[in-house]
Parts: sequence; structure tokens; C-alpha cells
Amino acid sequence: MTNSSSIAEAWRVEALRRSTEIDSGLVETISAEEAQREVRKLLKGKVAQVDELEQRVVRNVSKVIEV
Repeated sequence: MTNSSSIAEAWRVEALRRSTEIDSGLVETISAEEAQREVRKLLKGKVAQVDELEQRVVRNVSKVIEV
């Protein structure tokens, strides 16, 4: 089996596994729009965390420069 064949087979097996989960009600499905909204919320929070960290770094560097 070639590498691309084994990759295709792995995708097929995973697709079958996921379809079984969905069909049996083991997982909840959501729309692409809902998923996008949730991802944007998560990213917004991460951006806020990065901004806060950046401000702390700037304050710390300023303190070091003053010394």
C-alpha cells in the first residue's frame, strides 16, 4: 500500500467512525456558522490575553530601562 493509499484509508476509517458516532447520537453536531462564532470568541479571548501580556512586558522593560 502506498503512502497516499494508507492516508486515504485512514481518512475513510475515521469518516466511518465519525458517521457512526453522529448517527448513534453520541456527539452533538453544530452548524459551520455556529462553529465559526465559537472560534471567534475563543480567538478574541486569546487576543485579549496577548494584549495584556504585551502590556506587562512593556512595563517590565520600562522598569529595567529606568534602573
